[in-house]
Amino acid sequence: MLITDSTKITQTGQVTIPIAIRRLLKTDTVAFEVMDNKEIRLIAITDAGGTLKEFSKEKAQDFSVIRNRAWKAQTKRLTKKS
Repeated sequence: MLITDSTKITQTGQVTIPIAIRRLLKTDTVAFEVMDNKEIRLIAITDAGGTLKEFSKEKAQDFSVIRNRAWKAQTKRLTKKS
């Protein structure tokens, strides 16, 4: 499937991912990988399975903080595999 679309970068550096692409990704978390030729890959992060275990023994923290750290850790792992 080939989807071609474009969007502007706002003054704050944000872009809107077109609805057709968001539906295809089925996630609200993505990672960006910049290739040597300045091409950018968008990687859908759909699973943080097993990553919470790393943070479970830390001092009591707000779960949303732990969850965000786990997602970031999983994002790093997944982008290194690509």
